[in-house]
Amino acid sequence: MKLLFLCLAISVASLGQDYAVSKIPANLLQGATAVVRQDKIEFEVEDKGSAVESTLFAVTVFSEAAAEKHNTLQIPYSKLSKIRHIEGKIYAANGEVLQKVRNSDIRDVGLGAYGNEISDNRLKIISFDMKNLSLPYTIEYSYTEETENLIFYPAWEAGVDDETAVMQSSLVIRVPSDVSFRYLEKGFNNDVKKTASVNGKVVKWEVKNLPVRKSETLTKDYQMLVVFTAPIEFEVQGIEGSFNTWEDFAKFYLKLNEGRDELPAEAIQKVKALTQNLNSPEEKAAVIYNYLQSTTHYLNISLGIGGWQTVPAENVATKGYGDCKALTNYFNAMLKTVGVTAYGALVYADSSSLDVQDNFPVSQFNHIISCIPTATDTLWVECTSQTNPFGYQGDFTGNRKVLLIKPNGGGLVNTIQYQPEDNRQARNIKVVIDENGDAVANVETRYTGLQHEAVDQAINRMTADEQRKWLLGRIDIGNFELSNFAFEGTKGKIPMASEELTLSIKKCATKSGKRLFIAPNLITTFFAPLNPQDDRKSKLYLNENTYSFVDTDTITYQLPEGFVVEYLPENISLKEDFAEYEASVETLENKLIYYRTVRMRGGTYPPDAYNKFVDFLKNVKKADRMRVVYVEKKT
Repeated sequence: MKLLFLCLAISVASLGQDYAVSKIPANLLQGATAVVRQDKIEFEVEDKGSAVESTLFAVTVFSEAAAEKHNTLQIPYSKLSKIRHIEGKIYAANGEVLQKVRNSDIRDVGLGAYGNEISDNRLKIISFDMKNLSLPYTIEYSYTEETENLIFYPAWEAGVDDETAVMQSSLVIRVPSDVSFRYLEKGFNNDVKKTASVNGKVVKWEVKNLPVRKSETLTKDYQMLVVFTAPIEFEVQGIEGSFNTWEDFAKFYLKLNEGRDELPAEAIQKVKALTQNLNSPEEKAAVIYNYLQSTTHYLNISLGIGGWQTVPAENVATKGYGDCKALTNYFNAMLKTVGVTAYGALVYADSSSLDVQDNFPVSQFNHIISCIPTATDTLWVECTSQTNPFGYQGDFTGNRKVLLIKPNGGGLVNTIQYQPEDNRQARNIKVVIDENGDAVANVETRYTGLQHEAVDQAINRMTADEQRKWLLGRIDIGNFELSNFAFEGTKGKIPMASEELTLSIKKCATKSGKRLFIAPNLITTFFAPLNPQDDRKSKLYLNENTYSFVDTDTITYQLPEGFVVEYLPENISLKEDFAEYEASVETLENKLIYYRTVRMRGGTYPPDAYNKFVDFLKNVKKADRMRVVYVEKKT
């Protein structure tokens, strides 16, 4: 009865709307390529294990790019959820209905068909035919989802992007008297109207008539209005859990996977044989990790609660595959067999390193890794990779907080915090220039830490032809040929990769009459310039996975006989809290030697640091274009 009521409410709301473009307030049209007419989410909890979520979304689009963005709706669901009452319509500028979604327009796709996984995760996909439509027009979708997975409550974001205005957006959460929930508000201001019942069992957030707002780049501050919601207690397929504290959530994960780390006798014997002559936990873990990499491969398994519950370690031992949960559980089980303690650690794995909300326990993770505490160090191990060096996290799981799963529950801890000195690019180049300005360059580059990852991918995942093509795309020189190249990799907690190139370069030095003009910075590039932002409000955030590094270049140019220096630029030094840059040149007989060093320190800085960073990028670009002038000696 409750589901029927919500469906009817959404349907009636849709029928009663006038989507004529003339109804949009004039101030919302300024700078907008789209205007959200309605964005309504209603989440009604029936009990700790079930809920109904109804969504109504309508947007008027004024550009082809905006139309393309909103043309298709994808609704994920699984064994734990059902999608009901899908509707879709397109309205002309005057509000007239042009198209309606038919059942034949709705595709139902199993995600297991698209990747390396066994899954009951599926998508309902709705898309419209835009060929004969004239801009502007309005796209409207509505649907209802019944869910039995109350680990997740909805999040609400009032606003879409820099070119989108909002007429109305709202979130309503309803829970019964015996259920409680929590919420976290970010980026709030007076635009938000919030109402709540006396007992806090119904809460509504709503905004109206938000004009386009330009976002500020390079920040972790929430600039849009965001609400995160979560249960305090929940139930999934009869298994109860709590988000009251991080320890409570860790205990739920422990209970869910209890007793699933038993190994078959053959696997126990194999692991003990591999480690019988080893003493330290590090040595044993390294050998077992190598065994894991050589005998298993990743395969995502997500069936029902399988997104959280691992298959038994015995299954991985006999079948040789598993997802991140299964492979981590299997690895930890093997370590346990030889007396090495290891824990699982839930993490949001991605190079963007999502900022976990410390004070809001909720599932903010998409991956699990292994943590091995030792007397002198903490080792972090990625169990899904067949090429990762032992103990190296990289930008996938490094530099962030994770939820450590320990027997007593666990809590948030930091993974490896890679420092600039860990992530080096050290270049040594020898260039021989002829009298016409053409040159041959031998380039040797050594990459460590996060900077080695791109080269490591080329070494382990590309053919020789693909490597050549990849290199040609990376080398920022106007007219050159790649004569030879070679790679080599060295594994370790801070791994290294080396690259050797031989380049033939046309017009490496520009000849004009008796002069040769040389831009000494031959190959190393820096970040693209940014636009300044006046009255910046948010803090500058430079992601440690991108902006923590040290680059050094030493380039020796062998000049042709008969040329002497006519102009030598002064040394350049730039220094800010987040970075340092130095460049200098010196001459020795008929050689020109160029030195360049950049040290970047990722992190969070005050708002006024943003424009300093903009100026720093501009000044580095200018410095990287310094020129030395040689002139031919008179005879």
